[in-house]
Amino acid sequence: TSNNLNSTSTTYFIVNDLNSPQVFDLKPVNGSNFNLSQVIEISANVTDDIAVGTVLANITFPNSTNQILTLTSLTANKYNNSFTIPSGLIGRYNVTFIANDTSNNLNSTSTTYFIVNDVTSPLVFDLKPLNGSNFNTSQTIEISANVTDNVAVDYVYANITLSNGANQILTLTNLTANKYNASFT
Repeated sequence: TSNNLNSTSTTYFIVNDLNSPQVFDLKPVNGSNFNLSQVIEISANVTDDIAVGTVLANITFPNSTNQILTLTSLTANKYNNSFTIPSGLIGRYNVTFIANDTSNNLNSTSTTYFIVNDVTSPLVFDLKPLNGSNFNTSQTIEISANVTDNVAVDYVYANITLSNGANQILTLTNLTANKYNASFT
């Protein structure tokens, strides 16, 4: 009541941010299926009580190699980037999200995975013999085709329908590059 004031005593204290960022709404969703060479979105919502620093996605390929993808802030809390699935590498891809806040607290516990399949059929062209060709029954006939695929060609068969209506399956072997052939008598 006398308006006496003591301003000679001081103290200080430190406030530490001990809370790691929260990571949720992961994309792709666990078990999603994609095709080779497809471009997909890798994303997560990330929040922090102070400020988000860096958000990364560690992508582990089916052959156990890794790629680190930096995710950037798209909207308030959404961090994302595009990822092009490599051609020729089918299987399960694991994604671990790594979020770091400006106080250096780390969250690397959020994970998802996706599956990459080869859904592209091989291309078959340059078939021999030509459609409508005639041969003597004693002739040896070369059956061949050029076959290519975006991953690999495992096997090539020719289904031959004989004049009596019976079918015969002939296995064609890789002769050179993309050419598969066999002899038929």
